[in-house]
Amino acid sequence: MGHIRLKGLFGTPVMYKEATGWFEKAYELGIYDSVDFLCDLYEGLYSRGMRDIRKYRLWSDVRKSLEKGGSRTGLAMPSSANGGNVPVFGEANGRQYIIIGGEKAYVDLLVAETFLVNPDPKAYTEVEHIDGDMSNNAADNLRWIKKQ
Repeated sequence: MGHIRLKGLFGTPVMYKEATGWFEKAYELGIYDSVDFLCDLYEGLYSRGMRDIRKYRLWSDVRKSLEKGGSRTGLAMPSSANGGNVPVFGEANGRQYIIIGGEKAYVDLLVAETFLVNPDPKAYTEVEHIDGDMSNNAADNLRWIKKQ
């Protein structure tokens, strides 16, 4: 198991439009409860203006609970609705995934589908990690590529 690392996590917050897109996509995929750790969205500011506020937790509560429990690395494990940890698995090459509804969901693909424009979804079906580190899933470290 490992940690999912995204730009904006416990540092500079992710831009509002990026955060909204991620949460909308996560909810659409039914994985909201697995990804509510992704951004440190200060005092719930970024939860305002979302299409249906009832779908989302107050992000200040997430931040406060993480401060109490503390993550020594500055990264949080994903948590489920009941507060338990959702495991993040790694393959031998370092690529990370979570299990959603019994299926493998690759973190890099979830991030790319949410934050990166795919110029041709039929042609560009894979994601490349620019720095070669398969565990670095920051949006600015990913790009769409054609299947090799």
